[in-house]
Amino acid sequence: PGTQNYLNQVVELMVAAKVSPHDFLDKTQEIENQLGRIRTVKWGDRTIDLDILFWNNLILKEDNLIIPHPLLQNRLFVLEPMVELNPQLVHPVLKLSITELFDNLLN
Repeated sequence: PGTQNYLNQVVELMVAAKVSPHDFLDKTQEIENQLGRIRTVKWGDRTIDLDILFWNNLILKEDNLIIPHPLLQNRLFVLEPMVELNPQLVHPVLKLSITELFDNLLN
């Protein structure tokens, strides 16, 4: 841990209205499993990790799914590509834009 190189990417998707965040989570976990992800050590190295960062302005806190992602404001590897993708997106809980979150993390 800590010595691996990772490729991080943020993708913005438009999902059909009939797809719920839970359905989408199931699909991302299915993809992770197909690509060989094995869940052993929390925060450990992994083949792939697909996270739902936002779902429009939804605020959801359940045992298996928290939206917005609870740690994204602390992760430069998430905020840096998000600033390029959608800098004005506002975090529905923190009420700060992605640019503001990014700047806060740098300072």
